[in-house]
Amino acid sequence: GVTLSNLRRYQGALKWYNYALKLVPGDRDMLANKARILGIEMGKYSDALNLINKNLIKNPNHIGLLCNKSEILEKMGYKDNALILKEKLQKLYTKNYKCGFFKKINLGDITQPFV
Repeated sequence: GVTLSNLRRYQGALKWYNYALKLVPGDRDMLANKARILGIEMGKYSDALNLINKNLIKNPNHIGLLCNKSEILEKMGYKDNALILKEKLQKLYTKNYKCGFFKKINLGDITQPFV
């Protein structure tokens, strides 16, 4: 799924994640990746947020889901809501976790991507 997404083959990546989720239902990391493709790469914000919110009920501190939700809300123009999530992420952040766009830095620069 990640490789297909990196190649910008988003439909193929979604098919892969749907298949993988049949084998490992409820895997939050795969769900977070699927939501990222839907919302951030394909602009299907509503579908992505529904998937994210449903899974945050079961695990409200899943960093991948929170990262994606924050970025989607920011793209939709809900910057205040995105900032609240980013503050939560900053509190939850651990050195061992790497989110594709999140890095623990001061809040003024918190959305700066890193590679």
